[in-house]
Amino acid sequence: MRRTLLFAPILVGAWLAGCAGLPTDRGAAAVNERLVARGAPAAHFEPAGAGKLPGAPLTADQAVALAFERSPAMRAAYAELGLTGADVIAARQLPNPTLAFARLSGEGETQITRSLSLGFADLLLLPARSKLAGAALESSRDRVAASLQTLEHDVRAAWIDAVAAGQAADVAALAARASETSADYARRLDAAGNLPPRTLALEQAAAAEGRIAAARTRAEALRTRAALASLVGLSTREGWSLAAKLPMVPAADPAAGDVDAALTMRLDIAAARRESGALDAAVGVTKAWRWLGDFEVGYERETETDGARLRGPTFAWRIPLFNFNRDGLLRAQASSDAAHARLAALELAARNDAALAQDRMATARDIATTYRDALVPQREAATARTLEEVNYMLTGAFELLATRREQFAAYGEYVDAVRDYWLARVDLERALGARLPGGVATPELELPGVMP
Repeated sequence: MRRTLLFAPILVGAWLAGCAGLPTDRGAAAVNERLVARGAPAAHFEPAGAGKLPGAPLTADQAVALAFERSPAMRAAYAELGLTGADVIAARQLPNPTLAFARLSGEGETQITRSLSLGFADLLLLPARSKLAGAALESSRDRVAASLQTLEHDVRAAWIDAVAAGQAADVAALAARASETSADYARRLDAAGNLPPRTLALEQAAAAEGRIAAARTRAEALRTRAALASLVGLSTREGWSLAAKLPMVPAADPAAGDVDAALTMRLDIAAARRESGALDAAVGVTKAWRWLGDFEVGYERETETDGARLRGPTFAWRIPLFNFNRDGLLRAQASSDAAHARLAALELAARNDAALAQDRMATARDIATTYRDALVPQREAATARTLEEVNYMLTGAFELLATRREQFAAYGEYVDAVRDYWLARVDLERALGARLPGGVATPELELPGVMP
């Protein structure tokens, strides 16, 4: 009986290891902590209803919040947490004990043997396996949070594309209207016999080109809206709308020092670091226990034919004579080397991506401010001066309408330049793994004389 009590702690430890579980939310709260610390909203991992759409035009932040609630990618992320949790539970569990029973009869005699055994090597390795499993779990949560950050950046970029496409479509529609006005005026002059056929053909061709350009920009606006809807988890037929105008380029960008500090927030790099550390630990465990081999400890009770009872412990050891886990050690070392190589490549790529995105953002800022401060004002001034010349009969209406079309073209290019700036900023935040510091709301992009 005492020997049975001595063996009981082993069984209790095995049972507790098998019962060790994970939080009921599969670690979703830990993922949300990572997201919120990097400026993203918390994700809604549990299945939710359709939710209420905002009555006002959808902002970028609202689009991200909806994506974190409705996007199918959320269900996939939650499933990945569950799969990883299952792997962790399996790594922490001991194999079940073996219960054996034998009853041998013959010539009026019966022999009964009962035994209970447990793989003791697994019990000795349980602390190391639990530590490695915990590191793998944290690494998985980093990866899931990083994938949700990618969703956030994709949604922001899609929102910028959709709003810019809508604003460009408005400009193209006004440009097409100006071309139609010019063509109608040309037709009236031609009917009165005051216009050469060549000029009429040119004006009608310009009007047709304007209609084609407007149709293409409308199609692009529909495409970008559908792309945003797919990312957010919305239907294009639902009653939601977007802002009519992009935000203007802010007065200043974050300092380079802030960018370097934010680079430490990359969750995929954190996951790679955890993975490489865990594999280093696995190499140490493999080296320390390579000579252990497999052995079992058990207890056996035997009833002889004469009624005598024999009982006592059992021990079985698979001697590592020919195979002392050289392949396992080599595999563990190679996995560790590969993990360190991936980490180094990821860190290098992150720094280069951040540097490139920062340069692109600075270039896009220069282009957008040149449009705002130089090209657009000059096109507007040219239109105003041409209108004065028309009033003084120094030039014709066709010249005024042509100047107006050039003004609209400058407006459309200005919208594209502002869009490129915000897309570069999203790419920089993607490279850094966090929202840029000092982000403030800016006024909407107004185009004087064009947009209401």
